[in-house]
Amino acid sequence: MQPVTEGGGRRSLEAVRRYAFIASCALALAAGGYLAVKAARIFFAEYGAYFPHRERHAIPQDAIPYHLKEISFRSRDGVQVAGWSMPSRNGAVVVFLHGSPGDRSGFLPLLGGLNASGYGAILLDMPGHGESGGRADWGISSQLAVEGAIDLALDEPGVTQVALFGYSMGGCVAAQVAMRDARVKALVLLSTFTKLADALHFGYRTRVPMLDEFAVLAARAGGVRVDDMLAIDALRASPPRPVLIVGGTADRTIPVSMLEALYEAARGPKELWIVEGAGHLRLRDTASPEVFDGRLRRFLDNAMLPRRNGVV
Repeated sequence: MQPVTEGGGRRSLEAVRRYAFIASCALALAAGGYLAVKAARIFFAEYGAYFPHRERHAIPQDAIPYHLKEISFRSRDGVQVAGWSMPSRNGAVVVFLHGSPGDRSGFLPLLGGLNASGYGAILLDMPGHGESGGRADWGISSQLAVEGAIDLALDEPGVTQVALFGYSMGGCVAAQVAMRDARVKALVLLSTFTKLADALHFGYRTRVPMLDEFAVLAARAGGVRVDDMLAIDALRASPPRPVLIVGGTADRTIPVSMLEALYEAARGPKELWIVEGAGHLRLRDTASPEVFDGRLRRFLDNAMLPRRNGVV
């Protein structure tokens, strides 16, 4: 057996150090690559929402009894806005604003109950969605589109009351329009955030700190003025009006604490309805269509229909 010389031991130690350095670099690259892939997935998952698939929606056969008609108008910034309208028989119209991405068709299941109670409706494709022109940036163009829909509703003979029903991003836009437009008599906010940045941080949270920042970066890259998407500030600055806030306990995008904060910020008559087990989607199905439609109808009746002899 050959004795280990001092020079041989030093070379062996240097080799171990070299292999350890290479292994550390490989691990660091692997970890960096994993984080890069995770960051890219978060970024593109959110970024894609601001470039939604566009398609035309024909009025479905089962909606024929509601007397839906196609509408199209140009808002004050020149964007062509498309949608459907359902006539009112009680002088009240609900304007529906979908979320991101989405389009008017998502609200069709609500029309049966409203029609039976005499309510009219306007279902919009928000700018950059469905058949509407413009970009899906959820900014001032979206607000102007909603104001144009309010104009359209109040131009109908006998219509004197307008409510806004906003889902998610549409809820923020609804709150912003209601803040400055006194023609909005009631507000329904479904699965709506307090601040968009906070919702993105919550929805894309991971065990790795800061990765959720890529969702905020994606929204900005998509053209959204994230710092302006503040539903809670709009509610605080709004004149008192009836407000119904609805969300679910299993929503992975909007926590119950946000719904509670919106409720606290709202002024005037207000209701908070937390649906047990409901996620960001399918709130109506989770609560049951009968329960959901009944709760919505009671709120709208109390908020919008004239009182006679102290009874709604």
